[in-house]
Amino acid sequence: MQIETAGLFGSLTHQPPQDPLLADQRRFEEVLSGRSTTLAGTANAARSEMGTEEEQARQAAEQMVALTFVQPILAQMRESSDPAGPFKPSAAEKQFRSMHDRLIAGDLVKAANFPIVEQLTQDLMKTGGLTAQQEGGDA
Repeated sequence: MQIETAGLFGSLTHQPPQDPLLADQRRFEEVLSGRSTTLAGTANAARSEMGTEEEQARQAAEQMVALTFVQPILAQMRESSDPAGPFKPSAAEKQFRSMHDRLIAGDLVKAANFPIVEQLTQDLMKTGGLTAQQEGGDA
């Protein structure tokens, strides 16, 4: 569905973002109805939606840095502070503290451009390339 608007700068076409759940449902319906001849085609379509290998490697590197380095630091900072009286965390805040730390750690890593993320991305790409070459050579 496209939405066209006419404004000061002429006609603009806005395409709303694709809902991943709807795309998955359509692929599932195609497989069930027999319109998709192979499941490999469906797997390739899903893989292409996840992004390029470099994007996947970067996401994996960001996740690793966030969970390995940043989240433990945030947890330690929370434990070391001892808020007084009305500023003490409630039971609900304590329960969801680690989940919140995980989200903050992920956002920090994405926004900060840590050099270790770049290095891990390159290492993952090299490792992935060697694995693909080895598999291609064995066939």
